[in-house]
Amino acid sequence: MSFTGKLLEIDLSEQCYQVYDIEVEKYEEHLGTIGIAYEIADQLAGNFHPLDENNFIIFSAGILTNTPVPGASKVVAITKNPLNRTYGPSVGGGAFARDMKRAGFDIIVVKGKAQSPVWIDIYNGGVEIKKQDSGEGMRLKVMKF
Repeated sequence: MSFTGKLLEIDLSEQCYQVYDIEVEKYEEHLGTIGIAYEIADQLAGNFHPLDENNFIIFSAGILTNTPVPGASKVVAITKNPLNRTYGPSVGGGAFARDMKRAGFDIIVVKGKAQSPVWIDIYNGGVEIKKQDSGEGMRLKVMKF
């Protein structure tokens, strides 16, 4: 299994971040990172609209990410659902979970609202919240297959 023991919390409103250690016992108690992510969601939960700036998104990389197990590179995103206002997961595959682990984090919590569009650069345990200077207001090109 693959654990980094680190949680990254990013506050876009304050343009800051904090790194926390995750105790080994938490992994055992919650059977991995997803249970820990739901515990965090319970702590952040409130009576607010899902599209409100108080909402958050939690990314949790699976415990088998960066192991030799084929197809085990999964990430779960937890947020408040706009349809029914409950918390629920969305599961994705690909390189995101692997890159989270390689950057040094099992869980990333993003909360708050930036004053202007930003992007987040996470690398080797470091974090930068950068202002998006170009591309704002650009139209997306729809790809047809």
